[in-house]
Amino acid sequence: MSDTPITERSYAAPFEPSTEGLRIAVLGLGRAGQSLALEVLASDCHLVGLWNRGFRDVHPELDRLPIHRGGSTPPQSLVDRANVLILAVHDSAIRELAESLCPAPDTVILHLSGALAAASLGPLPDGIHGGCYHPLQSFRLDSAPSSSSIPPYYVALDGSPRALAVGQTLAQATGHQSVILAPEGKAAYHAAAVLTSGGMVALQSAAASALAAAGIPEEQRWSLLWPLAVGTLSNLTDGDFSSALTGPVARGDAETTARNIQALADLPEVQSLYRVLGRLSLDEALKQGLATERAEATRAVLKDD
Repeated sequence: MSDTPITERSYAAPFEPSTEGLRIAVLGLGRAGQSLALEVLASDCHLVGLWNRGFRDVHPELDRLPIHRGGSTPPQSLVDRANVLILAVHDSAIRELAESLCPAPDTVILHLSGALAAASLGPLPDGIHGGCYHPLQSFRLDSAPSSSSIPPYYVALDGSPRALAVGQTLAQATGHQSVILAPEGKAAYHAAAVLTSGGMVALQSAAASALAAAGIPEEQRWSLLWPLAVGTLSNLTDGDFSSALTGPVARGDAETTARNIQALADLPEVQSLYRVLGRLSLDEALKQGLATERAEATRAVLKDD
């Protein structure tokens, strides 16, 4: 891999922010598909219709659109009306769906995978432009998503010059910034996204398990942790990880750290997670000037048994 940062190796076409002429169809109505469709609907872009392989309830705001359900591929009438096809399907279904489509020349096909590059669409016919449009955000269908409730996020792009230009236009039209990634950087980028989102959910679930060991009733556990989680994220607004770090590991308090680890003896996976995160926390604490002697004493406690 080149040493040049992947975000600096831009190969986008000249940015043309006008949404005039973009006719968008969303193929796949899961979390990401519906959330993106709602954002497009609230923008200046033209959302011509939706398709899903099976029956699925959709957000009420989408009910006024043409919705096609059933079949292994969307109807040709929907494909013909669109010049931007967004494939909001599972990673394993991207190529199969892309190869089943018969779009008009100059159509742009965008998949939403964060882990796969544009090449995962497979070989496309001449005149068809392929790319990736990955919203770096987490969505929930049962929380009635709308463009007004989702904070601006970044969209990661890769693909042909035309696909990149359309992706930039779509991101700007729906209120988001975009970043262009080289294909070889996608897996590491997606790993970072998984750690930030899914990893955070798993971490908070582990913390709730620790509260269970403390005797806190289930209905109270997240009520206790939520303000702390929000406060911590607020402290990270500027991305200064070391300054936001707190707790016994950050102070080099080996005795308290040892007691915490012992308290998790009946939760071995949570205990292991505590040790791993503790060692990473020590690295940040050292940047803030934690004395080496205290750091090493704490690191010894955090070693795996």
